[in-house]
Amino acid sequence: MFINRFIDLINKRAMLVLIPRIATAIFILLQIVGMIAYPGGTLHDVSTEGYSFTNNFFSDMGTYAARNGDPNYLSMIIFAFSLTIVGITFSFYYLVLPNVLGEDRINYILAIIGTFLQLVGLFV
Repeated sequence: MFINRFIDLINKRAMLVLIPRIATAIFILLQIVGMIAYPGGTLHDVSTEGYSFTNNFFSDMGTYAARNGDPNYLSMIIFAFSLTIVGITFSFYYLVLPNVLGEDRINYILAIIGTFLQLVGLFV
C-alpha cells in the first residue's frame, strides 16, 4: 500500500514530532505576517487600521476585502497558505499515528477512528 511505503521512507519520529512542530511554527509566523498585512477595520469600527487581535475575527484575514473595504489579497493568500500547510502536515500525522500505536489493539482502533474523523473534517 502506498501509505505504508511512504511511512517507511520517513522517520516516524520526525513525522510525529519534528515536522508538526516546524509546521506549527511556520503557521504562527505566517499568521503574524498576515496580521501585519491586514489593511484594517473591525466588525464594529471600520476606521480601525491594521489587525486588532481582540476585535477582529481570525477568519477576517481570509477574506477578499478587509472590513474597511480595502483589498486584502496578501493577507488572504498568507492565511490560506498557512492553513494548507498545517492541514497537510496533520493529515500525514494522523495517517502515521495508527502505525505507531499498532501494538495495542484498543489504541490502534481509536487512532483509526480519529484518523477517519480527521479526514471527514477536511471536507465538511
